[in-house]
Amino acid sequence: MSPIFRELRLERAACGSAGKRDTAPQGRRSTSCATDMSRERTRLQRLRRGADPMEISLEQAVEIHARALTHRLLGEAPSNARERATDFQKTGDSEGCVVWLRVAECAERLLREKAPAAPALDR
Repeated sequence: MSPIFRELRLERAACGSAGKRDTAPQGRRSTSCATDMSRERTRLQRLRRGADPMEISLEQAVEIHARALTHRLLGEAPSNARERATDFQKTGDSEGCVVWLRVAECAERLLREKAPAAPALDR
């Protein structure tokens, strides 16, 4: 038996529908169990195809947000990120504040990298 079907069989057993007829009206499974089974089946199919859910690090997320902000707001991106950091600080979320300050720093770095180098003056 393939690992995929073995997992589905175990999942069915967890829902209480392994080896017995469902008692829901009109031959339907209970919605919570059917929904769980459907989600699990979809997850297993994705794993079989190699489409594992994307996992990114915090640093990658900071970079993605900074790039999106600089693309959308250009020079206003760092100040916008700092405003968000202040909002998080006001609500007591210090971790969110630190992350948005990192986004602001990354946005500043991206803007510096994009800025054309000042021409050297010939003397």
